[in-house]
Amino acid sequence: MRRLACEPRPNFRDILDSEGMLWASETVDGHDVPYWTDSAYYSFSPAEIDRLEAATDELWGMCLSAATWMLTTYDDRRLCLPEGSTRRLLASLEEGDPGSHARFDLCLASDGTPKMLEINGDTPTMLVESAVSQWSWHEANFPELDQWNSIHERLVGAWKKRVAAGQDDIHFTGLLHLVEEASTLAYLADTADQAGATTSLFDLSDVGLDVDSRRFVDGQSLPIDVCYALYPWEDLLVEPFGAHIESSGVRWIEPLWRSALSTKALLAALWHLYPGHPNLLPAYLDSPRDLREYVAKPFFGREGASIRVHAEGRDWTHGGQEHDESFCYQQWWPLPDFDGNRPVIGAWVVDGHAAGMGIRETDGPITDGGARFVPHVIEAPAPEESTVQRWLAEDDVRL
Repeated sequence: MRRLACEPRPNFRDILDSEGMLWASETVDGHDVPYWTDSAYYSFSPAEIDRLEAATDELWGMCLSAATWMLTTYDDRRLCLPEGSTRRLLASLEEGDPGSHARFDLCLASDGTPKMLEINGDTPTMLVESAVSQWSWHEANFPELDQWNSIHERLVGAWKKRVAAGQDDIHFTGLLHLVEEASTLAYLADTADQAGATTSLFDLSDVGLDVDSRRFVDGQSLPIDVCYALYPWEDLLVEPFGAHIESSGVRWIEPLWRSALSTKALLAALWHLYPGHPNLLPAYLDSPRDLREYVAKPFFGREGASIRVHAEGRDWTHGGQEHDESFCYQQWWPLPDFDGNRPVIGAWVVDGHAAGMGIRETDGPITDGGARFVPHVIEAPAPEESTVQRWLAEDDVRL
């Protein structure tokens, strides 16, 4: 894995805007703070990508087993969920809907072993830049090289399976006043459109409950049959209409059980089931136990918010705020350092298969909301289109 410089495209901001990646930078205290990096990239050997792909597939299977174990072992209070939630999540899991996509946060150890930091299996963003923008960057700069990126094709294939199963009228909802969420939902709706679905996009605040039929309806009072909601389940469950989730008859994407892949308690469940696994870090719920250096992660924290760190000879709370919920204690694992740039690999799973990656990097030890996205290439010739199609077909992606 190497970090290399390249010449930025003269019009890359316009290109990103046209692709829906409208948050290439933001203004903080009057200064332009970049999110998208067009002047550098990470380069991987084929062997490194093979290890990342294999680890992502294996970790995904392990997470499914750990979710089942956790929901049958811990109660609502232990998982910091509203009363009755554990039963509801387990019932959702037993229905067998695998959901759509998820993202692991991984880093490479010095020997090339991928280490799992966590997984976002409920509301994973960083999708537009991973699936679309870094692919167009790759096509413009290094078309002769490969990139680990079949995210778009696999998303379309996953929606095709749902369309074939009769789930062809799909609503997409979230907080549309947030630019990244609105663009992510629009992109997902576009992939569903390409799969032959009828789609509609509306704000979460417009979800209503029809009093007579007890069904959820959108802002036009049209019934919702299938709905992708970019909103955390742990928050939906405590909102007024959360009590009607199951009785509404809506098929939710991601399904309710995906909340079990959002809680950091899963990290401890994984270590309990697979102690010593080379892709895992030790993690516990009750205390740090024998960990000399550790990160205390709030169960439902995001973007590094409110985590407590005991490492490198000091203690600090990232973001400066204490959290009032339970913590998972995970072994501290310093990120690799490329001249002050510390990358985390976001490895995507789509329709149950490893699908590609996006990389975020920070100047400090914690990957937070100020992280930058950096594209990547593989140091290998780009495969023929027929080869790509064969690989996808082997994974049962319906094209």
